[in-house]
Amino acid sequence: MNKINRKPSVSIIVPCFNEQEVIKKSYKELKNVLEELISKDKISGDSNIYFVDDGSIDTTRQIIECFNGRRFCILSNDSLNLLKAVEMSLFN
Repeated sequence: MNKINRKPSVSIIVPCFNEQEVIKKSYKELKNVLEELISKDKISGDSNIYFVDDGSIDTTRQIIECFNGRRFCILSNDSLNLLKAVEMSLFN
């Protein structure tokens, strides 16, 4: 029997609300871990980081929009709540 060796695709979901003080550092660390796992052939190259902004009123959204790279996505949620933010990211 032929076994197909498939690497898992990983999605990191980061719900955020007014996280301007920590979001940049969090992104850099998550991106580094993701890229290291991809380079070591542990996970698929189509793995991503999803930021779900829950209606931040500080500069969180603007900071996220400045991130470079193809491995991240921004989803907006108009202050529904943290659980809804996570649910939204799972179904988009």
